[in-house]
Amino acid sequence: MTWLCSRSRPHFRDRSVAAPLKLVRRAFHFVVIVISATDRSRPALDAYQNAREIYNELGNVARVALTSSDIGACFGHFGEHEIALRYHQEAKETARECSDDSVLGIIQHNMGSAFEHLGRPEEAIDAFVEATVCHERSGDLRRLAYSIECLYFAALRFNVQHLFTEQAVRQLVRVIEIYWITGVNEQFVMSRTLTLCAQAFIEVFGEKAVACASEDPTLQRIDWAEAVVSQINQLKQCYRDLGLRTE
Repeated sequence: MTWLCSRSRPHFRDRSVAAPLKLVRRAFHFVVIVISATDRSRPALDAYQNAREIYNELGNVARVALTSSDIGACFGHFGEHEIALRYHQEAKETARECSDDSVLGIIQHNMGSAFEHLGRPEEAIDAFVEATVCHERSGDLRRLAYSIECLYFAALRFNVQHLFTEQAVRQLVRVIEIYWITGVNEQFVMSRTLTLCAQAFIEVFGEKAVACASEDPTLQRIDWAEAVVSQINQLKQCYRDLGLRTE
């Protein structure tokens, strides 16, 4: 199948009658292929392309936008981040036609990832911030938490120190709360977030980090407070072992 040009936006057909059952079945067929191809392989890319054409036929603007961004994510997986970004930008333009914050939030997050891989920190952080705003409005807590996490990981990666404020600490604590409440409590995910949260404490409070973690009522509300303090202590000990200061 010939890949669609990222610069040519789809033209939606006005359908006053129900979509043909045949198209619905074909769309479902390609969605199943995509779900099965979790490795973002070339077959997955072809499936997304087919699905996007069908959603275009059905006049489903939101799904066209999302599959466009999924195509971009595939190219990002292949290391072709400029192409990926073009698809995400096209998806954003399409998504504006349906004014759906849940869709825009996903696409903004994907754009943030593309900007980050391209080494464009300001644009990456702006995109992640916009994603959090959209997820907050749509009530998608899990995606909100992940976008906040990615925002501060990008800030840490690019050494954007001014973002690490007390507000950042509270946002990261909220991420831990959301993950816990929504059942995303796998060891890897929680350890990753706790480590980032601990780093934020050190960036903001320095030697006062442990005291703040112990006294902050926001932290006392959650079961992971002791783990956060433990992470901070471990990081501080690493700093001491290296002869470094924590503030």
